[in-house]
Amino acid sequence: GPLHETILVLQREVVEGELVADCVELGAADLKGLLQVAHDLILQFFSPSSARSDL
Repeated sequence: GPLHETILVLQREVVEGELVADCVELGAADLKGLLQVAHDLILQFFSPSSARSDL
């Protein structure tokens, strides 16, 4: 599913070193925003359905 595909993409990015290069190019505000998006996605996948009142 989508979570599995996301994990595979992240794994490939880390192995090939592109993720590190991309992160170096990001500014602090960009990185904070990226981490917030990742956090929100993780919560969406792993939160109980009853906690999804904001959707």
